[in-house]
Amino acid sequence: MSFLHAHLPGSMDLCSGAVTLTRSSLGELIGLVFVGDEVLLQASFGATHARLVALIRAGALVTASRDAYAEGVADPAAAGRLTPAAGHDRLANVKLGEPVTHGDSVAVALRWEAVGPDGALFPVLDADIRLTPAGDHAICLRLDGAIRPPPGCLRPDRAIVRRMADATARCFLDRVAAAIVQSVSVDP
Repeated sequence: MSFLHAHLPGSMDLCSGAVTLTRSSLGELIGLVFVGDEVLLQASFGATHARLVALIRAGALVTASRDAYAEGVADPAAAGRLTPAAGHDRLANVKLGEPVTHGDSVAVALRWEAVGPDGALFPVLDADIRLTPAGDHAICLRLDGAIRPPPGCLRPDRAIVRRMADATARCFLDRVAAAIVQSVSVDP
């Protein structure tokens, strides 16, 4: 089960994968903005997979997460509507699962948690990062997930949340892709 599916509100039947939503869990889903983006890399799968694992171990995905989150919430047009209180818009935790290989792809679960208005942590992103072959010497680096606006924010504009989610996902993927290709070259 992916990190994204494990953290959807409601209960989940592990055999069928069906999610049962209650009235309160449906309310949690209404604020979600689903995001997906991808970057193509000119490299072999083996080299890219090894480099992704090395980057995870070195903490580079944590740094890329913090940078992308800071850039995504820096939109001045959205700051007044989406930031619940000054100083409460920082990314506090980045959690990464172990890379899991599925046939010819590898997936890594990712969760970002930020400080909420009450000082407690809340999840802002649950996602899966995936590497899949996209040709002889090309790899697709993909992020699929759900981003939540901070709790307590005043009626967020979905267009602004969407713009911030897309910008944050793109920034994160660009940073991870740049780190991967710095040391990976196409196999002859």
